Amino acid sequence: MNILDISPYAVYPPNAGGRLRIHYLNTNAAKFGHNVSIFSQDILNINEINLNYVKKIPIAPNYVEYRYINVFSLMVNYITGSLLRVSKILTGDILKILRPQILYKLIQNCNVIKIEHPWQFPYVFSKKPKDTPIVLVEHNAEFELYNNFLTFSKDPLLKPIRKPLVNIAIEKERFAVENAHIIFTVSEEDKNKLVKEYGINKSKFYVIPNGVDISKFCPISPENKEDLKKSMGFEGRKIILFSGSRYPPNEEAVHKIIEFSKKLKNQKDIIFLIVGTVGTLFKDKKYPNVIFTGYVNDVTKYFQIADIAINPMLSGSGTNIKMLDYMASGLPIITTKVGARGLNLEHGKHVIISEIDEFPEWIEILLENEDLRYKLSTNGRKLVEEKYDWKKIAEKELKILEKIV
Repeated sequence: MNILDISPYAVYPPNAGGRLRIHYLNTNAAKFGHNVSIFSQDILNINEINLNYVKKIPIAPNYVEYRYINVFSLMVNYITGSLLRVSKILTGDILKILRPQILYKLIQNCNVIKIEHPWQFPYVFSKKPKDTPIVLVEHNAEFELYNNFLTFSKDPLLKPIRKPLVNIAIEKERFAVENAHIIFTVSEEDKNKLVKEYGINKSKFYVIPNGVDISKFCPISPENKEDLKKSMGFEGRKIILFSGSRYPPNEEAVHKIIEFSKKLKNQKDIIFLIVGTVGTLFKDKKYPNVIFTGYVNDVTKYFQIADIAINPMLSGSGTNIKMLDYMASGLPIITTKVGARGLNLEHGKHVIISEIDEFPEWIEILLENEDLRYKLSTNGRKLVEEKYDWKKIAEKELKILEKIV
């Protein structure tokens, strides 16, 4: 097959949840012999800014990213994303104005189109040949996510501006789910939410879960963990890990971590390590036992020095790829129900599922109970090996795509 994937954000090199999903599914499709092209908008690096430019990025044999970079597009994305916190909902409207020729050519020369998120769907749907199937990939139930953004909005001046944009996002999602040949969701929960919200027949939906690279994220021995801690300046400390990008639900979780980091016994022996761009908003503040790394190229060494991983999420949609990374790394996990959503995890077997106020107590229990840590670590790793290996997930997706071509 010639597969065209379309993303509202640049993908390679992947550094966050959605990008990782796109990257691993597409690279595995290419390994299975399919030709994959991805058309993306936006940039990953400030040095990529150009007036109007298509950057061709060979990623793997049979897999190329065509990154469409335009100053007008970047300005719109900055306003809607950084200031109004409504992501890239206008990327399809930008395509309608600019009409990039490379996208038109890619659309005409593929067997199937995947659209990541609903935002570019209306434009691509209007340009594709009638007999080319188009697949909507729902990383979240967007209507729920954006309504939550409004609910938790703390800036009364921006809230009236955000509301009409959230309404635009919901209408774009409605159009996409109604007109897609099929829809991929990351969980049964998201599938059921979309069916109920938009009245779409369940037969149109397929669950293609998020996954993990089990060869990249893997456990290390206690001896190697201690040696790595020493080399990174954390000798003798217990490391509690949270990772995430700059994203409102992650930022909300960090505020909670700061709150309960003060409630633990032996605080001087425990470090809360916050890895990723979620720490951007907190970088100028100092906390006794909370460290923010900011953006890092390779997160694996931070996962390797961690003793416990936490996921104190209170809002969000889709599933958390960080949970799969934690389990693949052999980390015992404490999570809320929201953080565990969509992964069919059992309390006390794979993870500890806790109310947010009980996190400090569970952290102390796990630090003192080696047997429980080992049980969670072993069962979590086994689960991702069986159900969440990207290669197996890609095989499932390709079988569905082959049926509709």
